[in-house]
Amino acid sequence: MKRLATALLTSFAFASLAFGHAGVTNFMPTVPDPRAMNIDGSEDDWGWYDPTFAILPDQVVQHVDGTANADDWTGTWQWAWSPPPDNALFFFMRAFDDTLRAEDINKLSWWNNDNLHQGFDMDHGGGDTTVNDEPLQFNNGYRTHTNPLFAPIVGISMGGLGGDPAALPHWGGNPPWTWVSGVMLPADADHFSANVEFTIEYKMHTHDIYDPDSPENTVAHVNEVDQVVHIGQSFDDGDLGDHGGQNGWVQIGTENFFGGVIHGDGMADWQLLLTIDSIEGYPCGTVNGGAGDPRFQDQCPEGSITSVEHATWARIKSHTQR
Repeated sequence: MKRLATALLTSFAFASLAFGHAGVTNFMPTVPDPRAMNIDGSEDDWGWYDPTFAILPDQVVQHVDGTANADDWTGTWQWAWSPPPDNALFFFMRAFDDTLRAEDINKLSWWNNDNLHQGFDMDHGGGDTTVNDEPLQFNNGYRTHTNPLFAPIVGISMGGLGGDPAALPHWGGNPPWTWVSGVMLPADADHFSANVEFTIEYKMHTHDIYDPDSPENTVAHVNEVDQVVHIGQSFDDGDLGDHGGQNGWVQIGTENFFGGVIHGDGMADWQLLLTIDSIEGYPCGTVNGGAGDPRFQDQCPEGSITSVEHATWARIKSHTQR
């Protein structure tokens, strides 16, 4: 624990941001080659990443009062993107938490536990993304919940939805659409373990409109150079009371919006920058991260990764068969 906390607290403020119409504007670099990435919960393959793009601990505060408390929770995260036909977002987080709240592997309970809570308004249209009893709000965007202990086993939860957590309507949080991994220390950490260190890493193919019933009726989001998308984020830390009443850890500038996770107009702007020489002939596929966006498979050039089988997906299938 001490190693992580020291590293986080001594990080310099590299985060690139400017205050915009909804809070902040950040910049997302291009993955040089998705085939060199490995969705395994380790940042070993992120050595190319310029830290000026990362969100570091001194840019993270509690949403309730705008203060930081490194003895409670501290973390850093980073995003990158790939153009079509790979067409994905890559995410990595490393964090320290004084108390892990992880009651149940069932995705429907994650909102009330420790979870990475994110909102996606990829077409930048704004509007409410809470969903819950208003499925038409999927026209505005969607939310996800990622429990750091259980998501590497069963995938990501699509926020505001009931149903079978292992299948519909949560298909967007599982392969071949999302590939998630992570490392938890100590390795035997469980519900209410103290002083945990964890990582969350995923590759996600995103959507302008998410249909919980079917990938076929979902509107794909297509990444483009210089495009601006809305992404909101809060790490919901379930330490407050018996039922996990949450304090959200958010980027400075979004605290008045609970990180922007439930409304596109409160999300941070993220601009997709071209940081490689060219995207012509850009390959598909990532180790432990699928073979690129399933909607663009026929465009993947020679030399792409073509196998989509994955250890995490095998665990998901095993879990659903119990």
